[in-house]
Amino acid sequence: MVISAIPSLRVGLKTILNILPDIDVIAEAALLDVSGTLPPAIDVVLVAGLEFPSASWLSELFTHYPQQAFLFLINSPASLPSWSLNQRPHGWISLNASPADIRAAVHALQAGLLVIDPLFISQVNSPGLQSSFRRTGNSSPGDSQLPVFESLTPREVEVLECLAQGLANKEIALRLMISEHTVKYHISSIYSKFGANNRTEAVRQGIRSGIIVI
Repeated sequence: MVISAIPSLRVGLKTILNILPDIDVIAEAALLDVSGTLPPAIDVVLVAGLEFPSASWLSELFTHYPQQAFLFLINSPASLPSWSLNQRPHGWISLNASPADIRAAVHALQAGLLVIDPLFISQVNSPGLQSSFRRTGNSSPGDSQLPVFESLTPREVEVLECLAQGLANKEIALRLMISEHTVKYHISSIYSKFGANNRTEAVRQGIRSGIIVI
């Protein structure tokens, strides 16, 4: 379902989504009533607007519609409500997101992930949000908190992206033009920083933190 008070945004989003083979737009509206109902067939609701929605409206929205995941397309957040990171799957991406990014975000939400546009992370100044991206000493890899991602080096990010693509160590070495020994070193460092025990956990943490997009 596509929600936007701006007709041109609704038309644009519908056009983008309708060309994607695995996404169907079955409803649209200018506004979303926090006391209304949605058809059960709707899995993801895209809410597009120029201004950041209020925290009170978001709270009512998440409470009233427990079955749907929400993807918010906005210009640039002054801050993201840190409490919302503990809610069920939802996402925040740029209005300028490509069709591929929107598609990836929708599928990530259906997989139960939190989606945050990497462009937004560096712009967020909310202490509450920043602290939400730091793993506490008592946390485990399965916790809902997001891992520390600031400490990853540019090369580690490249290696993590390769892991997300399912590449073997030898293939990563060839792509990045480094030795397999160096690849293993970077993977070990990523595991340590994310508190991960294997590639799947590391990739999942990378997706949840917004470092990589699938």
